[in-house]
Amino acid sequence: SPSIGNLSFLSILNLTDNSIGGIIPHEVGNLFRLQYLYLDTNFLEGGIPVSLSNCSRLLGLNLYANHLGGGVPSELGSLTKLVNLYLGYNNLKGKLPASLGNLTSLRSLDLGDNNIEGGVPDSIARLTQMVLLELSVNNFSGVFPPAIYNMSSLRFIGIFGNRFSGSLRPDFGSFLPNLRELSMGTNFFTGVIPSSLSNISTLQMFVISRNRLRGSIPPSFGKLRNLQHLVLHGNDLGSYSSGDLEFLGALSN
Repeated sequence: SPSIGNLSFLSILNLTDNSIGGIIPHEVGNLFRLQYLYLDTNFLEGGIPVSLSNCSRLLGLNLYANHLGGGVPSELGSLTKLVNLYLGYNNLKGKLPASLGNLTSLRSLDLGDNNIEGGVPDSIARLTQMVLLELSVNNFSGVFPPAIYNMSSLRFIGIFGNRFSGSLRPDFGSFLPNLRELSMGTNFFTGVIPSSLSNISTLQMFVISRNRLRGSIPPSFGKLRNLQHLVLHGNDLGSYSSGDLEFLGALSN
């Protein structure tokens, strides 16, 4: 109900996992004391209200798993206290606004399973406290986003199921020392697997299946003692030679 906007002392609104439909009323923007808005796992339609930018105290915004459409409003970039932003599993489209780079308190950003297109803006390089970045199953394109190399605090990167292309930097493993999960399957990456990935000692899962990679599988993967999942199928790896599986010996570590 639009009357929700009259609850001016409200600091938490949690309606997660119900059967609520309709649109999010713009009157929600009147809740200037609101810190947490959880409307995920419902049947909400329409767009994300621009008026949410008035809720300047927001720390958590979760609209995950609804039927929301339209674009990601650039006005959300004014929510500079936001720590968690979950917009995955909707019908969002268009390009990511560069203003998201203003959310310098952000630790988790989930935009997975939408129809967002274009490149990832360079401005997100300013999000230096990020732990989780989930962009999987969209229509993002371009090379591996250079801004991500600046986000050394990341533990989880998901860019599975997009249209990213080009090769990975040879020194890829020197920039993300805290990474635990790296999911990059079903894209159009070319070139070789960087052997520098073995520098990410915390890595537990590496998925880069269904791309266009060539060359050998680096034996240096044997240094990754925490590695649990190594998923490389659907590429052009190997050279039809008897030595192609020598890396398996290194994995005994």
